[in-house]
Amino acid sequence: MKILKEKKGITLIALVITIIVLLILAAVTLNLILGDNGIITKADEAKTASNQKEVEEQLKLKVQEYLANNDGEFNRSGFLSSLTEFTNNGDNTVTKDGVTLSIGTKGEVAIVNNSDNSSSLLTWDVSEAQDNSVIMTYDSSTKTVTVSGNGSIMEQMPAYYLSGLDTSRMSDEEYMAEFMDTHLGEYGKIINFDYPAETLIIENGVTSIGRCAFVFCSTIKNIIMSNSITSIGEQAFAASGITNITIIPDNITSISSGLFQECENLTDVTIPDSITSIGSQAFNYCSRLKTVRIPDSVTSIGGSAFRDIAENSTIYCESQDVANLLRSDIYDDSKTTVIVDASKF
Repeated sequence: MKILKEKKGITLIALVITIIVLLILAAVTLNLILGDNGIITKADEAKTASNQKEVEEQLKLKVQEYLANNDGEFNRSGFLSSLTEFTNNGDNTVTKDGVTLSIGTKGEVAIVNNSDNSSSLLTWDVSEAQDNSVIMTYDSSTKTVTVSGNGSIMEQMPAYYLSGLDTSRMSDEEYMAEFMDTHLGEYGKIINFDYPAETLIIENGVTSIGRCAFVFCSTIKNIIMSNSITSIGEQAFAASGITNITIIPDNITSISSGLFQECENLTDVTIPDSITSIGSQAFNYCSRLKTVRIPDSVTSIGGSAFRDIAENSTIYCESQDVANLLRSDIYDDSKTTVIVDASKF
């Protein structure tokens, strides 16, 4: 009788353990099927992505048809009015089957994220002339602007796209009309995009950066430039948020006037030994700039190049010849000390 009770006890324990194991397996199975990373969720995401891609391709096909019927010329207003299968939302976006897409000034198509009503990728033209094909693509998911193509980045224009536009007033037609007349003129219209941009990548093929191209782009901290760039215009990065000047390509031999003026995030600058001249006001009003190193390669420095930098700052020169270039109008000797010290290079 005692043995029988023990067997019944063991059987009951085994049954409880089996039930617990089954419950755990059931929970795991349900999570695999219904969880955030479950089979059903993944299937729904795949279905949504497939649907978005299909609608995107349909709209791109419509763009190609419109271009073919209009001698390759794209007019966004005309294109939007010609669409019958898509709902025109009135803000340069269209919707079909629950998918919203934005349309750029040259027929660029990008899916709009429903969660924040912003496109992950948006593209617009920043060519300087008709024979150029330079575009700027903004990725809101990484806050990165990429400039690609062949040719020159026009003067001032990118800066207006990145910092001159009050996006909270984009629905204000009067404001937009005034903005486009004042800043864009004949170069086209603005498309919706989210900024700030934190990283700027200028790809191989872009040959020059125009004057004031990225002036006042205070959110841009990181810049990557290819060696295809042969010239950088005056004040191209003035008042931007860059943190160093290692961005200068090796084949650039001069720092143009005001190039880094009022870049308040610069604290330590080493002039590349590829540089032979530093333009006037190149680092003027860089209020946090504490240390500057100027190599022997530099043979000329413009007026006020290092005026109004940080208190108790130091300019290290690789040789006395470089130190002799630093006239009283170039820096403020009440704030800045000039030291010849080749060991700093």
